[in-house]
Amino acid sequence: LKDRKTSFVIFLIDIYHFKYINEEYGREFGDKVLRFLAKTLDSVLINEDVFRVGFDEFAIVCTRNEPIKIVDGIKNVLSNVKIDEHKLKLDFNIAVIRYPEDESDIERLILKLERLLDISKSKGKNVIQYYSEEQYSTIKDLISIENKLEEAIRNNDFDIYLQPIVKISSNKIVGAEALIRWKDENGNFIPPSKFIPVAEQTGLIKEIDICMLLKAKETIEYIDNSLKKKVRISVNITPAYVNNIIEFFEKGYIPKCKIKTDFDFSKVKELITLELTERETVEVYESKELLQKIKNIGFKISIDDFGTGYSSLSYLINLDVDYLKIDMQFIRKITEDEKVYKLVKSIINIAKIFGIKTIAEGVETKQQLEILKKLGCNFYQGYLFSPPVSVDEFIRMLK
Repeated sequence: LKDRKTSFVIFLIDIYHFKYINEEYGREFGDKVLRFLAKTLDSVLINEDVFRVGFDEFAIVCTRNEPIKIVDGIKNVLSNVKIDEHKLKLDFNIAVIRYPEDESDIERLILKLERLLDISKSKGKNVIQYYSEEQYSTIKDLISIENKLEEAIRNNDFDIYLQPIVKISSNKIVGAEALIRWKDENGNFIPPSKFIPVAEQTGLIKEIDICMLLKAKETIEYIDNSLKKKVRISVNITPAYVNNIIEFFEKGYIPKCKIKTDFDFSKVKELITLELTERETVEVYESKELLQKIKNIGFKISIDDFGTGYSSLSYLINLDVDYLKIDMQFIRKITEDEKVYKLVKSIINIAKIFGIKTIAEGVETKQQLEILKKLGCNFYQGYLFSPPVSVDEFIRMLK
């Protein structure tokens, strides 16, 4: 590209969920598909340069300013894949950028193109993302946060805040949910809603999960040393990276987070609950082996936001789950919507059948708490009792 003097357009193509083709037909068939695409794209787009640039990604460099025709050609090829006796219609994501109109520096051009493809993927399948300065301002923010996140992980710049989990029958603190907090250079909190999605997109969430797990261990030990009291702490874990947690314990994976505590969980693992968000974990739930490995390590398992995702009695039957957390959107409506009331009642009753404890999230009023107590919910957390607090403040509450 650096040798080109004329203007050109680059198309970066990603085959949507190509891994499922390998899973359905086998890797040998998948390789045939990729070779077919490379050959057919090259023959159809005869005047353009076609490159395979990744496992399931292709780049097309077009020197003629006819992007619409190129896109039509790409879509036609992907819609008519014929391998052996199989006919496939492949979905895609495409990013399009122009040189030098959109960017005259080649390295920055490639970076922008890759980020544009990320935006396309975030919108679902069959999305063609053309460059715009407005879109790229979003990308630049993402890159900035990504760089700062990497530094924060290396320097252990995250704090842990605890929201008390309270036993309804006694109104006593029995544990807490660990929540991540991150301050900028001015000491202001950066909302998790701003940096967690970036961490998930970039894979940095794997390191954050391990960091929070280590901080939970450190906090349990700190509370025990301060009060001679053992307190259970729940840690949110990204479902897609559950295997990363298992590798940490089974293979000695070394995290990037420079935290002072050692990696010996033998005395605290039974006091840690791993929370997996239900609406993001259908594939994890289908893998009984993964969750069983977590149980074998010694952790408890909680399904977070229960009722908002792929609710299925089958995984309650087949998996050894310890807690169901009832999503706050239901708790907020429990006093005013009869259907929501019946749904929460059903969740609690189902949990009782399977010997699973229930935790209500986002409890804000005494009326909500009274209903939950009447329905037999075991625990609750929310602003009625306390917002998330620092570890030292949590210790003062325990005293």
